Amino acid sequence: MAARPPRLSEHDMFYTYVLMSKIDNKLYVGYATDLKKRESEYNDGKVISTRNRRPFKLIYYEACENKMDAIMREKYFKTGFGRRFLENRLENALQARDGGRGHEKQKVVIKKIRGGLQIKDWKK
Repeated sequence: MAARPPRLSEHDMFYTYVLMSKIDNKLYVGYATDLKKRESEYNDGKVISTRNRRPFKLIYYEACENKMDAIMREKYFKTGFGRRFLENRLENALQARDGGRGHEKQKVVIKKIRGGLQIKDWKK
């Protein structure tokens, strides 16, 4: 009988997430190993680039067993196809954000940072 693989704990996972600012309703995409800690870092103002957009609400995440899979998913979300996927997947959350008017198309502003790309803002 083959041995069962060890069970993964929550810290053995890598999360790709989407946060929404409660101030300006703009979205931020990233990845982390500890999702609760990362959301707290945003809301506590420890992330300098988004400090003025606090508080944030986690509106979507995906879990991956492999770090590169999470990074690739993050990069995908920052493409036109990825933004379209998120618009379709998060239709209800985005409509609530827009006051029930329906989600309008947005333009993404991408900023280069160490180790990859970061969505700076999604603008209407």
